[in-house]
Amino acid sequence: MEKSRKIVGVVVSNLDNVTTRDKLYRTIQYFLRFFNYFLLKKKQFKSFSARLSSLEKGISDTRRLMRFGKFMLAIKDIINLDPNASPIIQLFTVLRAICNSIYFPLDHIVWLAKTKVLHVDAAYFQLNASRGWFLAVIFSFLIDTITYFNIKYQLSQLYQKKQQLLIQNQSNNDSNNDSNNNNNENFEIQQQYNLNQQEIKKLNNRINAIIRRIILDFADMPVSANGAFKNLDLNTGFVGFCGSLSSLLALYELWFAKRD
Repeated sequence: MEKSRKIVGVVVSNLDNVTTRDKLYRTIQYFLRFFNYFLLKKKQFKSFSARLSSLEKGISDTRRLMRFGKFMLAIKDIINLDPNASPIIQLFTVLRAICNSIYFPLDHIVWLAKTKVLHVDAAYFQLNASRGWFLAVIFSFLIDTITYFNIKYQLSQLYQKKQQLLIQNQSNNDSNNDSNNNNNENFEIQQQYNLNQQEIKKLNNRINAIIRRIILDFADMPVSANGAFKNLDLNTGFVGFCGSLSSLLALYELWFAKRD
């Protein structure tokens, strides 16, 4: 019973979060596009397919409304720039934030154009919004890839230190020095070893999260590119699959972040 309460509590707290709801709607939106691709091949489902297509577009427009003001997050990314990050990471973070600060306002204009509040060419703003999103995804991929290799290097250093501590501990055990000194040294080595193991565990968790982020970036690339280039017309089922995958990965990260 207690476990059930915790699960319900996590679900409710996540659904109370705007970002989580957006990713949930996004998952449904792109799954509908993926599913609809196969329905379109069946003539008997033509009417049902049209309704699903209408539902997908409705969810897309709803998500546009939910994203109003989200460009402020791009400004926040610049303000909260990590001073300890490498210059190249800082540069790409700023460029990603600039691209997102272009994407979101243009996306708002698209929604206003579709609701007839503004009499402008929605397709024009949609194209440029998608270009901003595509570039933001590229910079995100570069940031995650560089971070991955940085963590891999840190892990290699920690594994080397671990090996040195094991050798040092073995050397002390084999020596004929005073037993009290040996015990003190072994205790210190054990403490260092335990700290080393904790750091290795933390970095392994981080690298697993980064790998998921890289997969998410890869999945978002064709989705954003499909709207960013006029002459690019990717398979609808493929775009739907990639969008669903990236949304599910984002939901996974949000759920674990909330749970922890």
